[in-house]
Amino acid sequence: MPKFQYFEVVVVNSTASNAARFYQMQGVMLGLTEEDDSTWGYSVYFDDFGETFYFHSDDLTSTGKFHHDFYSGKKIKVEVDPNTGAGRLADENQRL
Repeated sequence: MPKFQYFEVVVVNSTASNAARFYQMQGVMLGLTEEDDSTWGYSVYFDDFGETFYFHSDDLTSTGKFHHDFYSGKKIKVEVDPNTGAGRLADENQRL
């Protein structure tokens, strides 16, 4: 069972080589994966970088907070070209 939940605010508590540059930074857990050895890995989003990075359970500590408003809830309609797989907005005037 995963240690953290989606949208949970976590702090990087590790100075291991893969986590050292994020030490004591807060991020939001946006993805998780169960590894072959039944451990869990987490994709954590950091505002400072504008992207997610992968961590092991032991690298993170929960703040007890959640960031449920991470996504606006808005939806867009996308059309996919069946020949190329390329997608585009169905309505070019539609923006998030």
